[in-house]
Amino acid sequence: MLPLSVLICMHAFFCCLFQLSTTIPACFAASNLASYFFKLELITEALRFLELLTHCRDLNPLHNVIDQRNYKEKYFKRLIPLGLRYSELFPWGGKLTSESLKFFSPIVIWTKFPPSQDRYERLYSAFKEYYKAWLELIAQAPEEIDASYIKCNREAQHKYLTWRAEKDPGHGILKRLIGERHAQDLVRNFLFNGLDEMGSKGFLDYFPEYRCEDGSVNEKRSILGKSFENRPWDARGEFIGGDIKI
Repeated sequence: MLPLSVLICMHAFFCCLFQLSTTIPACFAASNLASYFFKLELITEALRFLELLTHCRDLNPLHNVIDQRNYKEKYFKRLIPLGLRYSELFPWGGKLTSESLKFFSPIVIWTKFPPSQDRYERLYSAFKEYYKAWLELIAQAPEEIDASYIKCNREAQHKYLTWRAEKDPGHGILKRLIGERHAQDLVRNFLFNGLDEMGSKGFLDYFPEYRCEDGSVNEKRSILGKSFENRPWDARGEFIGGDIKI
């Protein structure tokens, strides 16, 4: 079983690595994938003393793959077999809000399991394969030079960072570990760095449905109140979650 210190260090290291690979300004002109800010997220919440056993691996899409089919076909069609293989090893982990779903791809691994060395090793294998796939996509992508596309992609990345900084489920863990002030600093300046540099819009500018009458942000994870108990994509990567507005 991986010790707690190793889990925390792995999480911090990989988050830092992938944030750097997707937020450096030069990457806007480096390739489509770089400008589309594909980013491998390693979310390790299996902290034994907190009994949190949720695990997530994904190549997070910049744009909503449910609404933008061409985008999904271009970047994810070839990866569906990879996601399918690991979805069979790691069953769907339960409720995922419809608001969060727009930031995940059809190959997301969202799972829960009791502490197990064998499962951890398989999950690490998934991480390595997903990271390899991401590197290959980056290497094959042509340069994006259209300023309007770059601007659109930059705003989409800022929207993603804004969502994660406000609604990431790991906030509770961090607050319990290091306190609210340090947790906020870690979220904004390390885990989701670029939030203040990439745009000026706030959370309610992107997600006005979360605005309370007093102008504050609703603390609920979901406003629609819909969550997905089962995997909302089929074996072909087609969305089967019904007609939802996300």
